[in-house]
Amino acid sequence: MFQWTAKMGRIGFFLTIFAFIGGLSPSTWSATPSSQRLPKNHLVENHFLTFQSELEPFSSPIARDLTINDEFISPIDQILSESFWISLPDQTQILQTSAPTGEKRWQFPVGTQVAHEIKFKDAHQTLFELRILEKLPGEVWGFGAYILNPNGDDDLILQTEAMEQRRELKLGSPEGREWLVKIAPLRQRTCAGCHQATTSNPAPEGEADKVGPCGFTAANPFVTGEWVQKFRAAKGYSPILER
Repeated sequence: MFQWTAKMGRIGFFLTIFAFIGGLSPSTWSATPSSQRLPKNHLVENHFLTFQSELEPFSSPIARDLTINDEFISPIDQILSESFWISLPDQTQILQTSAPTGEKRWQFPVGTQVAHEIKFKDAHQTLFELRILEKLPGEVWGFGAYILNPNGDDDLILQTEAMEQRRELKLGSPEGREWLVKIAPLRQRTCAGCHQATTSNPAPEGEADKVGPCGFTAANPFVTGEWVQKFRAAKGYSPILER
């Protein structure tokens, strides 16, 4: 059912490099998003818009030790899907400036949320994680990974370090078979290292809290083209303010 493909080599390379960077990173996000809980349909309720990352699918670290019925799964896109979303506060814009090198830099308004939604490809498209980067006052970004409430409540809860352990889920495949899924989430330092390595707005040394989105930047042609047009159509104004 789960097969090795040529894509595995590329994905394995990226995973190794990013995990290495994250492991060496001396710091990670200490700030978290403003909400400890979110509704299950947070992205829809708050009118997030999708965007396409400039990286290859699943080239960023996703999870550790993924098995189904005790069979290790690689590449993981056989069983997981991902999508990227962003929401700006109403009537706000991204400030665009130019560095001395000519590189465009973006300054996001406080309250911006960038989301990385990861779901299983089971019969119900069950959520694995909803990763949120939220722009906070003081040029700080709060990072958090939200998971389904294990108490069964109809909401998502912010994952803590204590929850970064391998867990089990019983899911049904699209064909009706039973899946016993075992999966461990990434540690935050890996996420911080990856973002610092790939963002066009790197943070100063030792200030990981200031690392912003890695896929949503002025260097991403999908964002500056398709996403900007989508935003204009939905909101009626440009999301970018040039200075």
